[in-house]
Amino acid sequence: MKKLKVRRDGQPFVVFVGDEAIYTGAFWNGFSSATFLGVAVDVSKLEGEFPMVKLELDYPPLAPKNIAFDPRPDERIFEALKKAEKIIN
Repeated sequence: MKKLKVRRDGQPFVVFVGDEAIYTGAFWNGFSSATFLGVAVDVSKLEGEFPMVKLELDYPPLAPKNIAFDPRPDERIFEALKKAEKIIN
C-alpha cells in the first residue's frame, strides 16, 4: 500500500466479507487539502516493512465526525476476522 498512487481526491476501496460489500472508503494522501466524509486510510503515514493500516472516519482526521454513520464496527467484519483467527485478545 505504501507504493499506491493516490490522487488528490483519494483512491476508492470497498471492504468485503466474502462476496458481500460492507462499506466503501478511500485511500488518502496526508498532503491533500481536500476533505472526505467516510472511512479513510492515510497512506502517507504508512511506515516500516509491515505498517499498521489505520481506518479513520473522515479526512482530515481532525474534522468533526458523524459517529452515527460510522460503518467500521460492523459485526460481520469482526466475525469474519475471528473465524479467520486474525483477532488477538
